[in-house]
Amino acid sequence: MPKKKITIEYLAGMMKGEFDRMDKRFESVDKRFESVDKRFESVATKDDLVNLMGIVATQDDIKAIKERLDKLEASVRNLTDTVDKFAKIITDYHQEQLFMGERLKRHEEWIKIIAGKVGVELKV
Repeated sequence: MPKKKITIEYLAGMMKGEFDRMDKRFESVDKRFESVDKRFESVATKDDLVNLMGIVATQDDIKAIKERLDKLEASVRNLTDTVDKFAKIITDYHQEQLFMGERLKRHEEWIKIIAGKVGVELKV
């Protein structure tokens, strides 16, 4: 096999080919970095997180809400008990009125019977 004569032009061509190949590899790496950069653009910044903390309820806020809710439940429970007591009073009163009405009817009948036996005429 004959030896090739290496010239500057030949070396320059080889180097250019290698540089072109390396440029292509760097371009693909650049594209990957660009996609990573795009991902970081959508990542929240410290300011975003600080602003979010102002919106999101903290444990102290939740504890305060729970305490208020507990007080509200106790108040509703008390109101329910009071309404139940009033309902019982009304029911008892209604039953008493029914019994009194029946007793009054019996008394009227007895008075009519007695008036008839005694000879007293009742005017209604």
